[in-house]
Amino acid sequence: MKQLGTAWFLPLLLLLPPPTTTGKEDHWISSGCGQTFLKSQLKERIVGGKNAREGAWPWQASLRKNKAHICGATLISHSWVLTAAHCFQSPITMSQFQVVLGELQLFSIPRQSISRTLSKVILHPDYSGTDGSTGDIALLKLAQPVSFTPWILPACLPEVHNPFHTNTTCSVTGWGSVKEGVQLSPPYPLQEAKLPLLDAKECNKIMNNDQHKVTDKMVCAGYRTGGVDSCQRYAPEVKLGSYNITVRNAADIQTHGPHLTSLLLVLWGLANHC
Repeated sequence: MKQLGTAWFLPLLLLLPPPTTTGKEDHWISSGCGQTFLKSQLKERIVGGKNAREGAWPWQASLRKNKAHICGATLISHSWVLTAAHCFQSPITMSQFQVVLGELQLFSIPRQSISRTLSKVILHPDYSGTDGSTGDIALLKLAQPVSFTPWILPACLPEVHNPFHTNTTCSVTGWGSVKEGVQLSPPYPLQEAKLPLLDAKECNKIMNNDQHKVTDKMVCAGYRTGGVDSCQRYAPEVKLGSYNITVRNAADIQTHGPHLTSLLLVLWGLANHC
């Protein structure tokens, strides 16, 4: 039995109207980053979360060390993945790590899943390696680029000027603990939950932790009453904002109906070092 790691990263996604519409020409589908091709629906309210449906989060990735899941990650281009810097400890042995995409359940190895080794790991220069450090974010370059499919698609990155308004509804996904000290049970289904953004002042008041202060360079999300939470560019090809992509069509793919365009919420400090 493969052991689940305790450290994992959950991407926060800001729900916005879609920048483009999906269509079909011959055997190709055109759409935009941050959109899904498979018909899915986000559940109501990972602690307090629900099982995600297939195709709901095609940018969700699993970062593994020695074949064990250690962190969630997010695909942002053909060759780059975003995760947390605390998933790595020095010295980094590149051969120990791999990124798996296209899995709804961990270790299920569906036909649409792929795995890639890493060729480069870039930690944010502000990350100090301590809990609560600014810049807890990392860029991972895949040894081989991936092709986009309905099960494997990139998230959008925000422009520098994109505001993250308080109480904006976001989505959090991952394979982390479902309760305090309780890990996700087999078959390890991907979890999802909705959360509102909180400003740094209110977040610090709720956390009441003088050692780990939330700053304006960080994003805080959660409910004031608790019960739901996430437990915890040096890449020239990566685009900011919304952009179009085209993928090979597959049988029985639902492309009609409204789609959610999701912007990955990254630490403000990342934009200052691009």
